[in-house]
Amino acid sequence: MVTVYRVIVLILIAVGSVLSLDTLWNLVDFGAAFLVFFNVYALIRLFKYVRFTMDDYFKQLNGGVAEPVWDENNDIKQLCK
Repeated sequence: MVTVYRVIVLILIAVGSVLSLDTLWNLVDFGAAFLVFFNVYALIRLFKYVRFTMDDYFKQLNGGVAEPVWDENNDIKQLCK
Protein backbone atom coordinates (compact mmCIF):
# COMPACT_ATOMS: atom_id res chain seq x y z
CA MET A 1 0.00 0.00 0.00
CA VAL A 2 2.87 2.37 0.78
CA THR A 3 4.25 1.74 -2.70
CA VAL A 4 1.01 3.00 -4.24
CA TYR A 5 1.29 6.27 -2.31
CA ARG A 6 4.93 6.65 -3.32
CA VAL A 7 4.01 6.23 -6.97
CA ILE A 8 1.18 8.78 -6.65
CA VAL A 9 3.51 11.27 -4.94
CA LEU A 10 6.15 10.81 -7.64
CA ILE A 11 3.56 11.39 -10.36
CA LEU A 12 2.26 14.50 -8.60
CA ILE A 13 5.80 15.86 -8.22
CA ALA A 14 6.50 15.29 -11.89
CA VAL A 15 3.22 16.87 -12.99
CA GLY A 16 3.62 19.78 -10.56
CA SER A 17 7.09 20.56 -11.84
CA VAL A 18 5.89 21.14 -15.42
CA LEU A 19 2.62 22.98 -14.75
CA SER A 20 2.38 26.72 -14.61
CA LEU A 21 2.06 28.23 -11.16
CA ASP A 22 -1.48 29.45 -11.84
CA THR A 23 -2.64 25.99 -12.89
CA LEU A 24 -0.91 24.40 -9.92
CA TRP A 25 -2.66 26.75 -7.47
CA ASN A 26 -6.00 26.02 -9.14
CA LEU A 27 -5.39 22.30 -8.60
CA VAL A 28 -4.48 22.95 -4.96
CA ASP A 29 -7.70 24.93 -4.50
CA PHE A 30 -9.70 22.13 -6.10
CA GLY A 31 -8.06 19.58 -3.80
CA ALA A 32 -8.86 21.67 -0.74
CA ALA A 33 -12.49 22.04 -1.85
CA PHE A 34 -12.64 18.29 -2.41
CA LEU A 35 -11.44 17.68 1.18
CA VAL A 36 -13.92 20.22 2.58
CA PHE A 37 -16.78 18.46 0.78
CA PHE A 38 -16.00 15.11 2.41
CA ASN A 39 -15.44 16.66 5.84
CA VAL A 40 -18.78 18.48 5.74
CA TYR A 41 -20.48 15.25 4.66
CA ALA A 42 -18.91 13.43 7.62
CA LEU A 43 -19.95 16.20 10.01
CA ILE A 44 -23.54 16.01 8.81
CA ARG A 45 -23.57 12.23 9.21
CA LEU A 46 -22.06 12.42 12.72
CA PHE A 47 -24.25 15.28 13.96
CA LYS A 48 -26.77 13.09 15.82
CA TYR A 49 -23.99 11.33 17.75
CA VAL A 50 -22.29 14.61 18.66
CA ARG A 51 -25.63 16.06 19.72
CA PHE A 52 -26.38 13.03 21.92
CA THR A 53 -22.93 13.23 23.51
CA MET A 54 -23.28 16.96 24.19
CA ASP A 55 -26.74 16.47 25.69
CA ASP A 56 -25.35 13.73 27.96
CA TYR A 57 -22.46 15.98 28.98
CA PHE A 58 -24.70 18.93 29.87
CA LYS A 59 -27.19 16.63 31.64
CA GLN A 60 -24.37 15.38 33.86
CA LEU A 61 -23.05 18.91 34.38
CA ASN A 62 -26.48 20.23 35.36
CA GLY A 63 -26.99 17.17 37.58
CA GLY A 64 -24.14 18.27 39.79
CA VAL A 65 -21.30 16.16 38.40
CA ALA A 66 -18.12 18.21 38.73
CA GLU A 67 -16.31 16.47 35.85
CA PRO A 68 -18.72 14.73 33.47
CA VAL A 69 -17.36 11.58 31.84
CA TRP A 70 -18.53 9.40 28.98
CA ASP A 71 -19.42 5.82 29.88
CA GLU A 72 -17.40 3.89 27.32
CA ASN A 73 -19.63 0.84 27.75
CA ASN A 74 -22.52 2.68 26.07
CA ASP A 75 -23.24 1.74 22.48
CA ILE A 76 -23.97 5.15 21.02
CA LYS A 77 -25.60 3.68 17.90
CA GLN A 78 -28.19 1.96 20.06
CA LEU A 79 -28.71 5.01 22.26
CA CYS A 80 -29.31 7.39 19.33
CA LYS A 81 -32.12 5.37 17.74
